[in-house]
Amino acid sequence: CVNALRDAGYHAVRMPASGGATTYHLPDIIVGQPLSEPGATRVWNIEHKATRKDRLYLPKREAAQPEQFSRDFGGSTFIGVRWVDQTGGREHYLYRPSALRDSGKSYVAEREEALDRAAYIVRPNTGRVVTATRP
Repeated sequence: CVNALRDAGYHAVRMPASGGATTYHLPDIIVGQPLSEPGATRVWNIEHKATRKDRLYLPKREAAQPEQFSRDFGGSTFIGVRWVDQTGGREHYLYRPSALRDSGKSYVAEREEALDRAAYIVRPNTGRVVTATRP
């Protein structure tokens, strides 16, 4: 996801202390995109997951941590999902947390709903981040 975002003109870094390496939760990826106004930047904080299953369950506490980071640091929170399959699952779907289905203890992303619920699709090897809309 980081390389694909860079290819699309974004500044992206994978956080080395994400996951269990620290008690202060950092998102997996922080992304910045310079905007046309001088000094303006779009910032995305991404909690990124990959799964071979058709459904990803993200515990609510895991989703709350990058949202808190976004409030403290600035920027927008996204949950990134790469659906791994026989073709390698190259595309990364970026969801706003509010777009995920609430199952009680977890938020749920489903492969079959990806185009309907994701905000963006990161397409590796194309240099493109596109708005996700079902054709």
